[in-house]
Amino acid sequence: VLSYRLWLKIRTDEALAYNVFSTMRPRSDAGEFMVYAGVDSEIEAIVKTLGAVFQEMRDLKDGNISEEEIADSKTCVRGQFDLTLESAGMVAAFLGGNDLYFGRQRPIEEIHAEIERPVKKDLVRLANEMWEEEAVRSLLLTTSFPGYENKFLELRRMLGR
Repeated sequence: VLSYRLWLKIRTDEALAYNVFSTMRPRSDAGEFMVYAGVDSEIEAIVKTLGAVFQEMRDLKDGNISEEEIADSKTCVRGQFDLTLESAGMVAAFLGGNDLYFGRQRPIEEIHAEIERPVKKDLVRLANEMWEEEAVRSLLLTTSFPGYENKFLELRRMLGR
């Protein structure tokens, strides 16, 4: 849901980034949730992009998501999962992950059922559990250019960090 919304808002509507997506890396005891955006190095573009990411997360936390978006997202996730099984390396990772995390091999039908299971209240609950604006940390990677140190300090001031 989030990657699609970010793509529409940040790339298509606002033309702020050449690429944007969200991803997560679950682990047995922790994990990470990440939003990536390839943005121009202008401070205003970075601030607008971060503001759009925060707004999309607020909207999800508030339940501003349609049943159609949820259904489309499930179709997309299932399709992405199925496509990963076209690669021998990803099949090996899938089989190893099943053993590591579940202690057994899970049939593909079980995975498909898990993708279909969440409903709107589950997504809202998850967004509220995962996203605390005060706990957000950002990493800015950029090529060196004249005055980048000043721009970075300006960005930190604008973000209140």
